[in-house]
Amino acid sequence: MQLNLTKNFIFFLISNTISSLGDYIYDIAIIVYLYQETGSSLVLGSFFIFQFVPTLIFTPFIGTLIDKLDKENYYFYKYTKRINTNNSII
Repeated sequence: MQLNLTKNFIFFLISNTISSLGDYIYDIAIIVYLYQETGSSLVLGSFFIFQFVPTLIFTPFIGTLIDKLDKENYYFYKYTKRINTNNSII
């Protein structure tokens, strides 16, 4: 099987890698912030639980919905929403 490395695919791969790296940095920053503000491992544990529960609940339903949507518009909306959310937190 040959991998088709077109210009668009490479651009998508690089942008997705940068986005994932930003997500990891954001997660680490939230953990450090929560621990500095509270000093409580209970708060950190609660953060991880509340971060995981929506994924657990919505994943079975959202997957079929996303398959029916236009992928280009979905990714544009997703990243725009992520930028707006991160800016509102800052």
